[in-house]
Amino acid sequence: MKKTAIVDTTPYLSFDDIQTFARQVSTPWASVMDGISDSLFPLGLDVLSDALKDYSSLAEIYRLPDYLVSSALLRNDYEDGFSEIETSSEKDSTRDDLAISLIDTTSAFDVNKTNQEYLDYLRTRTEEVTFAIAHTDFEDGMDNDVTVLLRSFAKKNKSSTYNWLDELYSKNLNNPVVVEGILRSLAMITDKGDENILLPIVVAALRSGISVEQEAAIMVIEEWRTKECLDALLSVPSYASDIIEDYAMMVAGELKDELT
Repeated sequence: MKKTAIVDTTPYLSFDDIQTFARQVSTPWASVMDGISDSLFPLGLDVLSDALKDYSSLAEIYRLPDYLVSSALLRNDYEDGFSEIETSSEKDSTRDDLAISLIDTTSAFDVNKTNQEYLDYLRTRTEEVTFAIAHTDFEDGMDNDVTVLLRSFAKKNKSSTYNWLDELYSKNLNNPVVVEGILRSLAMITDKGDENILLPIVVAALRSGISVEQEAAIMVIEEWRTKECLDALLSVPSYASDIIEDYAMMVAGELKDELT
């Protein structure tokens, strides 16, 4: 049978102390009460209730203030005749874990915010870059103004650049010249290990049935040389011409020998 232990928290807190604590929490006051009612019982729950009920949506609660906990925090797992306590060092460890969790959450928020801001910036360059792609001659394995620019974008923020290129492809599905240029750029700017992120573009081009798109997609696969690329190559129902199909099968043969 579970037992409830009460921690002596004397000297009692003043109403001002309770208000100070209340201003540090964002959890609805009733939820806070549920979490600390046992240890705070000597304070008088009516006083605590009055102090908290006007603070239902404040800054996130990071920890209980030191003056609301004793040097040993009791856990709610009291078995018959036995009380297990959490020592000060364990309390500090718990707070450290919470602090790390909050840092991780904040870091993830900052990363997402940065990525979104850079993606928004790239979207302002969409028309300019699309025009450049459409009016640039791409040569196999050779850099040009477009690939140099796209690589500079990826160097600053790879995640946003890849997402933007996917958007660029989607916006130009009916423009084979731009699609071809995007694909040829991918072969030049994609970092090793990132191939699968942009593979859907390549697969879509392979299945488009358009000769220049299929050829450019095969060139990307020939550069990336991954098993997933080989699988994509072998899954194409048909190619636009015998020449493109021969090219595809030649690359597939090379990759089979290389990857098996």
